[in-house]
Amino acid sequence: RGDTDLVVMASMLVESLADLILLAPESDRSYLIAHALSAFGQIVLEKGGASDGGSDATH
Repeated sequence: RGDTDLVVMASMLVESLADLILLAPESDRSYLIAHALSAFGQIVLEKGGASDGGSDATH
């Protein structure tokens, strides 16, 4: 299909992630957001072939 379907799907995924993060205690939310973004970036790099898989560091 077109790009619009991908945008809608991505929006739905982000909304679900936000709902999940809001279930956590407020003191843990910033950690969860940082971890989710770090994991997302790492997965994109790995699947895109830009990462050699040598590091599992999170920032």
